[in-house]
Amino acid sequence: MLLLNFGTALSSNPGLASVMIYTQPIFVLVLEKLLGTRLNKMAVIGVLIGFLGVLVSISSSNFGIGEIIALVGGLTWAGGTVFFSRKIPDSDVIKLNAFMSLISIPILIPFTPVDFYFKVSPFSFLMLISLAILAQVVGYTIWFNMVKEMGSVVASSSSLLVPVTSYFMTFIILRDLPTSLEIVGSAITLFGVYLSLSKGKDTF
Repeated sequence: MLLLNFGTALSSNPGLASVMIYTQPIFVLVLEKLLGTRLNKMAVIGVLIGFLGVLVSISSSNFGIGEIIALVGGLTWAGGTVFFSRKIPDSDVIKLNAFMSLISIPILIPFTPVDFYFKVSPFSFLMLISLAILAQVVGYTIWFNMVKEMGSVVASSSSLLVPVTSYFMTFIILRDLPTSLEIVGSAITLFGVYLSLSKGKDTF
């Protein structure tokens, strides 16, 4: 999350930087293969097609330091996913999620801006609580359970749906229509995720 925020802050194209985080499924494929895992061919093809769709939806190809930082973020996310799937898959997901949040506090504090601005109001606190429940509690609980049940490769492919969903939610909440590239890219990504969730038997 730190790398994602730094990447988008330092990028001339924050959208592209945020998409670089979703190289995570590609890195998961590479790490699992290096560790000797036999990969489902359909899942691999699906991940590659899905990521291609995410790239198609980007309207700019500028690549700089912000994108590189975000790319490293995708690698660290992949490393954590593979580690969890191999080393602690039988852990209690709720306890793991709580401990992860607790241990992140001393890591995040040094990076919190001194002049951080927060408008104290009931609405602000409601938004913070809603974000914490949806993104941290519900989101990570679902994520870890998916990795446990589906494995790191297939679960990671589902993360490619985040950029697609963001276009949809932007329209629903802000009434901002997606561009033609975003629509085409989203369709490609959905097809790729569908393929990765298919139960092909061929491995390599």
